[in-house]
Amino acid sequence: MTDGKSISNKNRNNWLLDSLLALSGIIVGLTSIYFLYLPLDGYRGGRNPYYGIIVFFDRHTWSDLHNWAGVVVTVIALTHFIIHFDWVVNMVKKVARDTFGRKALLNARGRFNVFVDAMLALGFFISAISGLVFFFFIGENSLIPAIGNLWWSKTTWDLVHTWSGILMAAAAVVHFAIHWQWVIKIARRVFSLRRTPAVVTANVSIES
Repeated sequence: MTDGKSISNKNRNNWLLDSLLALSGIIVGLTSIYFLYLPLDGYRGGRNPYYGIIVFFDRHTWSDLHNWAGVVVTVIALTHFIIHFDWVVNMVKKVARDTFGRKALLNARGRFNVFVDAMLALGFFISAISGLVFFFFIGENSLIPAIGNLWWSKTTWDLVHTWSGILMAAAAVVHFAIHWQWVIKIARRVFSLRRTPAVVTANVSIES
């Protein structure tokens, strides 16, 4: 028998995975803001007076933080998708039946939740693909520098990466707002269980 503060392994693991995803996502977001307001282009022409300004770290460190946090986000997000694959398939079937069937299986809240998750997945997919292009080929610290453009110009890749990241961030905020009660509920149980000391019971014999 479990008490009201018990937590299943599935919920705890999901919460821990989502926490790591949120933390790495925040790092990606903060480093993205750095590059958004302190771009590289235009320095030689004098159009970027903010080039070379150090904010806590130099530009190379900011780039490494952004790149590797992005890799972590990608790995965790793919793991999240694999774990919830059955749910994704079920929701796709429900959406298809709602669209082409006669009987609606989802209410308004359910359809909105699916829409937000779809936008989150779309933003993540495009951002991840374009981020990997920067990481391996055309970024400032790319592992395999490309010769010339890779399908599109670097400016186009940058715009695709930036706006898909904005879409992903906006959808993630809405997703959190929808599920924040679950997040807080599981967080309270996780930390309360960690703070609860172990109860030791002993058999005491009373001699008459």
